[in-house]
Amino acid sequence: MSQHLSTLHRVFSVNILPFPPLVLIVGPCGAGKTRLLREFARQTGYPLYLLGPDLSRRLLEVPPEHRAREVPVALREHIAAFRSDVLLVDRIELLFAPILRQDPLRLLRQMSRICSLVVAWPGSYTNCVCLRHYV
Repeated sequence: MSQHLSTLHRVFSVNILPFPPLVLIVGPCGAGKTRLLREFARQTGYPLYLLGPDLSRRLLEVPPEHRAREVPVALREHIAAFRSDVLLVDRIELLFAPILRQDPLRLLRQMSRICSLVVAWPGSYTNCVCLRHYV
């Protein structure tokens, strides 16, 4: 974990501006993504946003047929409310729910226009670089 923390610190060092808009931390359940984000939040003071619980509470107030359209609106409002240059995002599994008809990567790239996002992405990919940022 310390190697990944060092990499995150390098990516978000004050000397490298602007920060990358979107960094994905990819790994299966239990790989330590949440622990890494929590420790990075503790060390840097960047806020940690648990997307799933917040978004699901918001969508409960919306009729089911309108929820897919509400997702980007709700995320934009939630992310902007943090008023941070960098936001750490965990618990994104809800974005993959078929009923919401979202493209999670596209959506997160759009949201990264508000502030830089470091996202715990569930799953894996082959020949991976553990931390990859998207410009």
